[in-house]
Amino acid sequence: MPHDIKCITHESGNEEGWVCVCNNTPSTGGFFPCDLKGNEIEPVKGWNRLYVCDRCGRIIEQDTLKIVAHRRLLRLPLLSN
Repeated sequence: MPHDIKCITHESGNEEGWVCVCNNTPSTGGFFPCDLKGNEIEPVKGWNRLYVCDRCGRIIEQDTLKIVAHRRLLRLPLLSN
């Protein structure tokens, strides 16, 4: 895996307990199903299996635990020339 791709980890001994790079865990702030922009959604059929960290806004791919985007960076206004 390239060094510039970051991933979250699991709590020791708990495959269901994620630990974000900001140190958020399910018991401190949690993670919620989201769309590609980090908006919280209901995990219904067709859901992309992404989660957003409630503390820092990183968007995480459930199956790989890769951080694929950051909600706050996606919402920055575009600068016009």
